[in-house]
Amino acid sequence: VTTGRPASIITTALLIAALGGVYLCFAAYEQVGNIFLVWARNHVDLDVHGWRMPVAWFLSLDGLATLTLIAAWQAVLRMFDRRGVTVEPLVQIIIGAVLCAAGYLVLTIASAQVGAAHIGWALAYLLLVDAAIVLVWPSGLSLIAGVAPRRLVGFWTGLFYLHGFFGNLWVGMIGVYYDRIPTSGFWLLHVAVACLAGVLAFVAGALLRPTLRSRQATTTSA
Repeated sequence: VTTGRPASIITTALLIAALGGVYLCFAAYEQVGNIFLVWARNHVDLDVHGWRMPVAWFLSLDGLATLTLIAAWQAVLRMFDRRGVTVEPLVQIIIGAVLCAAGYLVLTIASAQVGAAHIGWALAYLLLVDAAIVLVWPSGLSLIAGVAPRRLVGFWTGLFYLHGFFGNLWVGMIGVYYDRIPTSGFWLLHVAVACLAGVLAFVAGALLRPTLRSRQATTTSA
């Protein structure tokens, strides 16, 4: 039978790494309602067949896309489940981080163009970062519910919900540099943040999950 302290250390390390990935993804995502709108107003051609779309509508599209993608992803998960395939929470967080990075790479490329960017660039960004959050948010919460010790589930859940605090803290701190560095560089920085989120989740999965599985198998057979 495994001792309690090593098992607790493994679980804590896994949760810290996973929460770090969630925090960083949300730190990047929170720009949807902040600097992204400033960028879209000044750098995106909002004319659609003679009609100029209000920049605030991106927030409405953000919510609509999120709800649509939730339904779509749940359908995909059910299809996988029927085939006996399980997409583990850490894998979903990694995929979400990649999608988030791809979204900000889209903005990086659009910002490097001469003249106003086509609205399609902004819409592609929204779809990618919304898809990222659809994967990251429930997966992070599911991971906590499934891995955290029962007596500490409430504590870790509370830490999880601090993602909004840390996300908005990042937005405020990094936002002051929007006018100080090239716009493409500003968005590229968010690509790096999302990639770091994926690295944290990958490390948690590759290095800590096998050990945790081994502990669970040993405990079960004891």
